Amino acid sequence: MRFLLVCIAVLARSAAAFAQGAILETPDDLRAAPSPEGFRGQIPARVDLSPKMPPPRSQGLTSTCVSWGATYAAASLALRARGFSSELTLSPSFTYNQISRDEWCATGTKISATLDLLRDSGALPIGEFAFDGAWCGRLPTKSELERAREFRIKSWTAFDASSLDRVKEQLARGVPVIFNISTPTKLSSLQGDAVLTDDGVQGQGHTMVVVGYDDAKGAFLIQNSSGQSWASKGYGWFGYEFFRRNVGPGFVIE
Repeated sequence: MRFLLVCIAVLARSAAAFAQGAILETPDDLRAAPSPEGFRGQIPARVDLSPKMPPPRSQGLTSTCVSWGATYAAASLALRARGFSSELTLSPSFTYNQISRDEWCATGTKISATLDLLRDSGALPIGEFAFDGAWCGRLPTKSELERAREFRIKSWTAFDASSLDRVKEQLARGVPVIFNISTPTKLSSLQGDAVLTDDGVQGQGHTMVVVGYDDAKGAFLIQNSSGQSWASKGYGWFGYEFFRRNVGPGFVIE
């Protein structure tokens, strides 16, 4: 019986690795969400927020990508910008475990739900609530929930990220853009500074974060949650037209 349960767990986690873990949302789903501020001034030809970001890490065989993008990457940077330690890094498990309630780490989640939790309840630093890619059943205690309130975001907004200029405006403001796509075939094999332009066969939903762009390359710089062996130390380039064709809403933490 124990062997059977282990096999089921392995299969579930393998499926999660394919699915990546994002429940796709549409602009219609987010009609009530406020729009972000624009950028006052001339949009520069190049922006790179990656040096300010927590270093890319791997979600492993889990469906936790939404929390890696929204909590670990974007929310950590937002709190750093508000004056918290430049080393502050929030735990993706803190938000994923509470939203999914799936101890096998195989259930997808929504960016909007994760951002709501970060706004209303906050999250703990990863050193206090470690990521466990084998078990997502840990839930915070009462005292942990109270401490997490110290690390709440103020608010979040959403917009149509197929407007490339609007994405650039947010990056020029110093704000990364969280987004979902249906994973293209060549995503996992992207290497070095190559620019992804081929839609290929579309897979399941996956969340990543735009952390920069370069007009000379005609591409956005993306932070993924596939570890530092993906692309260039965990960062890859998505061509502007590829991004426009495949992206839906963009989310930013204010």
